[in-house]
Amino acid sequence: MSVKSCLTRSLLLMLLLAGVPVAASAGIRSGHPRIFVNDDPSFHNNLDSLRLRVWRKPWRAQYEKLRMWHGSFDDVPRGRKKANVLASFAFRWLVDPAETAAADTALAMILALEHDDGQSWNLSVVSIAYDWLYGYPGFSQSDKLLIRERIESWTRDCINQIRTDDDVFNNHTWYHLRAVYLAALALYGESEEAAQWLGFADRYWRNNLSGAVELFKGGWHEGLSYSSRASLLNLAMWMSARQSATSPRQWPFARLRQQGGDWLNKFTSFYAAQVYPDGSLARYNDVPEFVVGGGWDNSRLFMIVAHEYKNSLAAWIVQNAGRDGQELLPLHLWYYLLWYDPSITPRAPSQSLPRAVRLNPGTYDLFFMRSGWEDDATVVSFHAGDWFGSHDHLDAGHFSIFRKQWLALDAGVYTPMGTSHYVNFSSRTLAHNSLLIRDPDERFQIPHDDGVTVINDGGQRVVVSLGGRSTQNNTDVAVWKRNRLEGPHFERATVLHFYAGDTLDFVAADITMAYNSDFFSSYGADFRNRPKVSQVVRSLAYIRPATVVIYDRIVAKDPSFTKTWTLNTANQPYLGDHGTFLAENGGSVLAGRTLLPLAPRREIWGSHTRPFHFQGVDMPPRLDLWDYPEVEPGGWILRISQAEQDLTGEFLHVLAAGSVSQTTAELLEGWKLLEGRGLRAVVNCELVLAFLDGTELNPRLELPVPEEDRTYRVYLLGVPEGVAYDVSVGEQVIEGVRPDNGVVAVEAAAGSVIRLRPRM
Repeated sequence: MSVKSCLTRSLLLMLLLAGVPVAASAGIRSGHPRIFVNDDPSFHNNLDSLRLRVWRKPWRAQYEKLRMWHGSFDDVPRGRKKANVLASFAFRWLVDPAETAAADTALAMILALEHDDGQSWNLSVVSIAYDWLYGYPGFSQSDKLLIRERIESWTRDCINQIRTDDDVFNNHTWYHLRAVYLAALALYGESEEAAQWLGFADRYWRNNLSGAVELFKGGWHEGLSYSSRASLLNLAMWMSARQSATSPRQWPFARLRQQGGDWLNKFTSFYAAQVYPDGSLARYNDVPEFVVGGGWDNSRLFMIVAHEYKNSLAAWIVQNAGRDGQELLPLHLWYYLLWYDPSITPRAPSQSLPRAVRLNPGTYDLFFMRSGWEDDATVVSFHAGDWFGSHDHLDAGHFSIFRKQWLALDAGVYTPMGTSHYVNFSSRTLAHNSLLIRDPDERFQIPHDDGVTVINDGGQRVVVSLGGRSTQNNTDVAVWKRNRLEGPHFERATVLHFYAGDTLDFVAADITMAYNSDFFSSYGADFRNRPKVSQVVRSLAYIRPATVVIYDRIVAKDPSFTKTWTLNTANQPYLGDHGTFLAENGGSVLAGRTLLPLAPRREIWGSHTRPFHFQGVDMPPRLDLWDYPEVEPGGWILRISQAEQDLTGEFLHVLAAGSVSQTTAELLEGWKLLEGRGLRAVVNCELVLAFLDGTELNPRLELPVPEEDRTYRVYLLGVPEGVAYDVSVGEQVIEGVRPDNGVVAVEAAAGSVIRLRPRM
């Protein structure tokens, strides 16, 4: 330690012992506590009202749990940060000064944390506890000085990390910025650096991170866990801390909304749209196993949103956060005691949201379509997003189907990123219900542990690294936009159409750029892949309540490249006659039929005795699934391949969800192909779906002639927008028709010929 630093430490120690604070910045409260709690009588979490509140219903039951808990760093469940324990003990003393043992425990824990962790979680919690315990008589001035120096050192390192290595689309950056805010507020008036830290945090939020939130307009890309319990929770927490620490009090939540950034309310709708009928959450990208079934972990954000905005949908999420047998963890109880607001009347998603939604439009596009909100409702999802970071998967074009249980799922378990399970399965196209085009010479350069063999699954190109270097260096949104069509080429999909109707929803996306294509091909340190596709387009029609029709068109660069349609299931699927198949899970089944290709090659990958062993490589999850019964890892893959070699590949499938009491024949009854030109069509009773394939300027469809008189409801799907059309239905011509989000719907008599001509 230098002479100057020794003198500085001695001077500060003398000032503290004398009770003389270093000058505080104007606008920040001079006393403690001021993080989330203060002594302002008009503030919701003023100390006096908080001390009374914890003894009232409904808070008392949770407070009693907290008082009875005697946990340690070793008692923290998997995936939660150990340091959070000490905040619970500090909170106990804050609301009851007689709890001196809890305060002593918290201080011992703080002193035991000699280093920060990778997400600066230690820095955040130590800063909170320092503020809450500041008035504790047993908190000596020498310990305060030691901890303050530790906070100062950690904060300098954290800011350096943000400046040199952070990515605005990664949740670690949000943790880091939250830590800087909390450290600055904890040490205001005591550290000369605190004002600089707060200024840095404000600038970084304004110039860098807020742009990432604005891009998604209330959504996020990393999966519902990282968004709700990391990124957006951190935003809510540092705004709450600013709100409690300022005098006169600032209202950052109101200011955020006034400035056009109503992101927390919008995120509440984003989240609610992805809650499934059993309370579990949508599966995409990296989702830790302990939150995939829903639960209190994710509810902390919505306690704050419900309280600050009086948001009734957020109140519903909080009320329904815990599934049967789940309780709020003791280390999270202080969130409940600070922000839970029972005065807000919950409003269910069924009263707030449409049955079909598009989320993250133009960024990480997600579509959720459902029959309703009942326990046996069918929920269908479709993914067509660009790349934003290492927690994203190679899943463009993926669909999932849920009815009481997962029937078509995003497979795999979130495991350490270098493991074979993550590198070869859960993050790759193989574990998703998408399309594989296998170029035998293609290479996939993915960071992996020693001894891990990286397979060629025939899937989508690797984006997490390029040329042997990481692509996760988006210091602001401008960098990401530049790299969208340059460098690593983050663009993977373009949504062509989204139509939401009463009985039918339709979505189509061009996912060509997700593969090594004419647009861009990936390369490594010692290789460069060749393009393997010219075009890949997927179209999905959902017919309520429980039928999905999917049409895929692939144009490959080499006819020998095998084209494969995949379906990941929870249990072993079964193959039937005439292109049918069946998958069961719990009390539900998914029946399917391959209509195209006419003579496919079908195979089932998976094993009861050696699960997650594909292409000669073991990919075990390395997770004791008995401890997490809500986790559905999959491990069974139905593969439908085009047997003949051709540049063009087409797949047309009908899928229907139902109960185990229904047979495959019952669920798929009536579906068959129709003849047409420039389209692929299917019919069932009076319903006709015709997917335009883009090969004809004037598509033509000929309707069948049934034995009985019948009028068909015909949906022409994938009609290019921005153009008016003349639609011929038999002898009738309907002029100047404009497609409704890619859909033209007409009624036609049996035997009619339907033609579509663009108006010139």
